[in-house]
Parts: sequence; C-alpha cells; structure tokens
Amino acid sequence: MLEENLIRIGLSKTEVKVYLHLLGIGSQAVSIIASECSLNRTTAYSVLKSLLSKGFVAMVKKNNITYYSSNDPNCIVTYLEKKAKSFDFHKTQLKKLIPKIRKVNSNISYTKPHVEYREGIEAIRYILLDELQASPYVHMFLPLESQFPELLNEFISIAIDLQKDIKIIAPDTKKSGAFFAEFYSCGFSKANVLFLKNEEFGSVFASSVNIYKNKLIMFNFVKRKEYAVSIDSKELHLIQKKIFQPIWNLNEKNTKV
Repeated sequence: MLEENLIRIGLSKTEVKVYLHLLGIGSQAVSIIASECSLNRTTAYSVLKSLLSKGFVAMVKKNNITYYSSNDPNCIVTYLEKKAKSFDFHKTQLKKLIPKIRKVNSNISYTKPHVEYREGIEAIRYILLDELQASPYVHMFLPLESQFPELLNEFISIAIDLQKDIKIIAPDTKKSGAFFAEFYSCGFSKANVLFLKNEEFGSVFASSVNIYKNKLIMFNFVKRKEYAVSIDSKELHLIQKKIFQPIWNLNEKNTKV
C-alpha cells in the first residue's frame, strides 16, 4: 500500500524502492545502494539524482566519496505542497490562455455528428415522415427484397404528393420492377428510379440508406428486429451523397420499367 501511494504521487517504482531501502540502512555510497537494490551504478545515479531533486534524499561528500541518505518522511508532504503550488501556478496561467485556445478551436468547421437510434416499425415511420417534412429531396439506396411494401408505399405516395425530388437506386429484380410500376400512373416515373444489377452493385444494398438535408438514415427491416439509425452530420451527408450521385449519373440511362 505504501509503495502504491508513493507511485501515485509521482515517484517511479525504482525511486520508491531506493527511498524505502535508504530509510532502513541510513547513509550509503552509490556502490552500496546499487548493489543492495539490484541496480547498475548508472541507474542508481539517475534514480538518486531524481530523488534529490524531489527532496526525498540528501547528499554529502566525505573523503571524495558521495553518500546519500533518505530525508524524514515529512519530505513527502513538502513534495506534495510544492507540486500543489506548481499546479496552482499553471492552472492560473492556463485560465488566461483559454480564450486563445478557443480561437484555435473556432477555426475548425467540423462538428460532432448527432446520432439517434430508434426501434420498431412505428419509429421508422416517424423518421421517414420527418424526412419528408425536412427536405426538398429524397435520395435512397433501397434493397426492396427485405422491405415492408406497405410502409414504402405510404412513404413514396406522400413524397409524390409533396412533389419531392425523388431518386431511388434499387436492385434490378422482378419484385422491384413490379413495386415501382404501381406508381407510374400517379406522378412517379422511370426517371425517379435507377435499377442496378446485383452482381455489379450488390454491396450498395447491404442496408437501406436515405440521404437528405445533412442527414443519413440507415434502416434494418428484419422482422421483429426493425430499427433505424439517424445521423445528423453535414460531413457524412456529403460523403454519402458523393457516393450516390456518381452512381446515379453514370447509370441512369439503364433505368427501365
């Protein structure tokens, strides 16, 4: 316990070993201290020099030989008081520098993302409707094979009614084609959806991702494990948009009913 407390206040394990040993044997030459503490002379000199600067040992020369002895344990209190005064001084100085430090931070435009996690179909419905109210456009990676058509039907119908700029990238399957064909008679067109071959772009459909107004939403529609993660981040939004838009621009000629 004594050793641990001395280490906590700033002494090294070797310094503690030497100081406590000197308390028991009295004044000794470096060669004796090194031998009895199982240290080489270079290390012993270095440790004693450090203990001397911290006030834990005293030094005296006799007949050209340097002897070291431990100071009274009250030196521990003195050491801590000196450290406390030093910390108080630096604390005062740093308080004065805080305005300058804040100016450095103010030059950084990055802000931490705000992340929100919700579970259940109703929670997902809430996030989707919030998306429609907050943004003039909706861009989606949509793996339809695992989706709930009734929820998507509601979402896309409202988006059409609100005249949102809709761009959806979906897998090129019969199920996807049949699902979107239902909307072609009510304002939705082939220009709103891009079908991609799974074998070429399957990785983009690992999860459903919606991109809108500095936000990303990732959905999981596995039955009874439904959840949505909403990330409010301008930086991450721009990154995802830069992934979405080139795919859309390069492949939009491949859209089909």
